[in-house]
Amino acid sequence: EYAALKDVYNENKKLKKSLDNYTRELAYNKQLEKELDDLKSITNIKNLPTEYTLSYTTVIKRDSEAWDSTVMINSGSQSGIKKGMAVMSANGMVGVITRVGAVSSEVRLLCTENTGFQLPVMIQSGKDTLYGLLNGYDTGTHCFKIQLLSTASKVETNAEVLTSGLGGSDKTP
Repeated sequence: EYAALKDVYNENKKLKKSLDNYTRELAYNKQLEKELDDLKSITNIKNLPTEYTLSYTTVIKRDSEAWDSTVMINSGSQSGIKKGMAVMSANGMVGVITRVGAVSSEVRLLCTENTGFQLPVMIQSGKDTLYGLLNGYDTGTHCFKIQLLSTASKVETNAEVLTSGLGGSDKTP
């Protein structure tokens, strides 16, 4: 019984330390938020590309003939969904809203050969930052097609590709 009590005591010490760290991080985050708000006010920036609201939804329809191109989700204009919004999964961006109904929306998946849109992207290749437009997917190689807008002699294999934040207001990030 004494050993169990000692284990609880030690666990409690760890939890208190963790809580102290959490409180410190929370205070630091509040300070950063205030600084960010001040900078946005000075520069007249209303929204940053990283500021977005999440809306959780479910795929309700996936056509077997268009399996790799579109899905239907159970959120629409009544949930604040708009055409051109990005659709995310736990692993990153998977598509863009292309049609909006009152209670459902159509999502054009990024893994379709011809997306029908161009998505501004930023590529981190070594120390270089490159910009381009994602405009399709090669089903043979399972790679995205990107038209580079930056001059680059070489893009590293497995370079990180991110949405650039240059899509504009109410557009994909």
